[in-house]
Amino acid sequence: MRPIILRAVLGVVALLLLVTPLLVRTAIWHLNARPYSAQVISPNLAATPVPTVTPAPLAPQEVKVRQEMRAGPVIVDLAHGNRLNRNQFEPLAAALARRGVGLRFWLGNVDVLSVTNYLDYPDQSEELEGLLEDASALIVASPFFLWSPAEIGLVERFVADGGHLLLISDPDVLGDLAQDINNLAEPFGIVFNDDYLYDTTRNDGNHTYIFQQTFLDQAAHLADRTIVFYGARSISGEIAPQVRTTHTTLSSLRSGITDFVTVALGGLTSSRTAWRVLAMTDFDVLTAPFVERHDNQHLVEFVADFLAAAQRSDTVTDFPAYLGKEVALVFGNAEAVDAEILLEGARLQRSLELSGRNLELAGSTLLTATLMEGAAIPEVDLIALADFTLIAQQTNLLGNLGFRLLEVTATPTPGAEPDRGPSAEPPVTPQPPAATAALTTDVEITGVGNLTATGALTGEETITGETTPSLEATPSPEATPETTPTPQPVLYLEKADGLRLLARETVLIAQLQLDQGHRLVAVIGHNNAGIRAGVDRLLSRDYSGCVTGPDLAVCSFEPGETMPVEPPATQTPAPTPTGAGTPSSVPAPATPEGGEAPTASILLVDDNDLMGPTDTVEADIYLQVLTQLGYQPVLWTTSGQGIPTAAELGAYRWVIWSSGGYENGGPGLNALDAMLGYINTGGNLTISSRRPFFGMGADDPSVIADVQIDDDLPALVEGLPSETIELPSGLPPVTPLETGSDEEGPRVALRRGPDSGNAGAPLLFLATDEGEAESTGARLMVLGMSLTWLPNDYDKQLVRNMAEVMLAGN
Repeated sequence: MRPIILRAVLGVVALLLLVTPLLVRTAIWHLNARPYSAQVISPNLAATPVPTVTPAPLAPQEVKVRQEMRAGPVIVDLAHGNRLNRNQFEPLAAALARRGVGLRFWLGNVDVLSVTNYLDYPDQSEELEGLLEDASALIVASPFFLWSPAEIGLVERFVADGGHLLLISDPDVLGDLAQDINNLAEPFGIVFNDDYLYDTTRNDGNHTYIFQQTFLDQAAHLADRTIVFYGARSISGEIAPQVRTTHTTLSSLRSGITDFVTVALGGLTSSRTAWRVLAMTDFDVLTAPFVERHDNQHLVEFVADFLAAAQRSDTVTDFPAYLGKEVALVFGNAEAVDAEILLEGARLQRSLELSGRNLELAGSTLLTATLMEGAAIPEVDLIALADFTLIAQQTNLLGNLGFRLLEVTATPTPGAEPDRGPSAEPPVTPQPPAATAALTTDVEITGVGNLTATGALTGEETITGETTPSLEATPSPEATPETTPTPQPVLYLEKADGLRLLARETVLIAQLQLDQGHRLVAVIGHNNAGIRAGVDRLLSRDYSGCVTGPDLAVCSFEPGETMPVEPPATQTPAPTPTGAGTPSSVPAPATPEGGEAPTASILLVDDNDLMGPTDTVEADIYLQVLTQLGYQPVLWTTSGQGIPTAAELGAYRWVIWSSGGYENGGPGLNALDAMLGYINTGGNLTISSRRPFFGMGADDPSVIADVQIDDDLPALVEGLPSETIELPSGLPPVTPLETGSDEEGPRVALRRGPDSGNAGAPLLFLATDEGEAESTGARLMVLGMSLTWLPNDYDKQLVRNMAEVMLAGN
């Protein structure tokens, strides 16, 4: 009994000891009613706590995006060792998305572990240049490694071209030193001070959480808002202040100063960058959870407005950024529209589709009607591919560009001695009396279109022709007068100041504003070869050898750049069984010793010039199966022999272009020229590639997980299972093919299975010109995947079927 009582007493005592302090603190000292007051001893940025979030409702802001095309993306630099995470940009990304603008992160390819000195960071200007081509703004926040001079030069040109730049230096970010970002900021008149700001009188729970008090210029609409920065430094330089701190805010280094600038606009008038650069000294205010505290979301909207307001200068070299969503392509009468020019149209179409635009073919009358004075402007933008003669005869476009087209013809006539003037010296090389001839050169200049001028060229404009004996000369019996060649007209592009450019060596790329909403882009050359060279420059943005302005690029063109003229089919005999008659540049099919020649000649092109170290050689399958069938295919490797020409392909009855095993494979421009030339002469071509060009759709790449058989071409699927063929897992995504909805179009043999992306899309199809008025018997077979992905020897069976179909009748 006694132990029980003792335990009860001890329990009561313990309870009193526990409750008594609580009663004293609440009932006597009233500690629960006292406000919390922090006693700040010294600033310590490393011990900055995260504040308690008190969400404040933000009225949704309506942003009307009037642009028909999405504005260029905002590039975020994470390629200089920036200690930031991509998810920290989510609030800003959401604000930009409401304005129709997206974020694109530049991560870089530099192995940071291989960098031994942060001052010697590799230059990345080549990669940056590609990113800035279609960008509208750039964000650089707290870089750890220095920007190279070449990278800084690119940013200066980008901003001068109308792009916007946001610079952020935050002392709270690990590794952020003001001098590291200043080498990029100083060319724009901005200097970040290497201090930090604090306020022990008024703050948001920590002395480095400072309130902003004064809002100026473009930030004046924030004057009635409560904005807090969570670790900031001050800004100075040739700037326009936008936000200043409270009067009680102090600097760790700059004593005797108050009202520090924390947000400013910069840029220099001398470099055409004024007010296109925004500098901030806190990154946290743009991120969660700080963005949800007080009215900080309004500052995010302010920054997003600045970034989205960028208006890049639309010079001719910025193609296709200045075009709308709907574009019409017009072919001028450039020697007639041949296969090569049509291919340029296909390249333009593909390039525009990748940028979200649609390209449709239109008649040439649309161009001439649009450029007539007082004509109605079409509802689409125009791209015109035309020659100088058509443009000069039917439009005033050359005149608008500052040129006129002249045709100069030199006509040698015997009779008069040219006037050398009273002080002219006799020729250095004396002529025998019997062979001396006087020469008069009459030159007729005829303008093309509405421009006409006739007369004789004198002085430097004199064109000297072949000498012919004069009537007064007494030729010796041995002398035979030379035949005067037939004069050939020469076309020149002449400017108002008299400067002349040889038309056949010049390409013009121009843009013309038709009205406030539509533009014309014209590629003008002397002939089809010049036009193709212009399209190359337009798509590659390579303007080396050009004189460029805002609306015109005048580019040089060597006539030797023209495509090789394909000889007639009768001049390129197919290889005979003995190899006789085969051009030396074309490998002839081998004949086995003691055996008969194969019944058909096959060229197997292994397109391996871009082969990666882990890629599989697909051509080996074709080589093995065709050899087993009794054929002796000739193997051609692009890495060792280059791209075969159309003439070299024409020596074979079946050409197989294999690159399906290569991640970066696929026919390039030169290969496409050769392929089109081969098909146009009745060739049988099989393209086996993940990027075959022919038949490629506009959808994004997706994974092929399984394959289904289509009964549209039974001979091509003979021996393959009727059920779905499962492919190995982990295959890379591939752009789906499409063949259109025409019932008389290509016949499909294989399709993507139900578990694949873009299920039902074609994988293997055959197109022929059968039934056409000018049929040549050409066949085009396209396999949009790698043979090596097929299991259970189905790849070998498919090659056997291909040979039977492609060589049928040969």
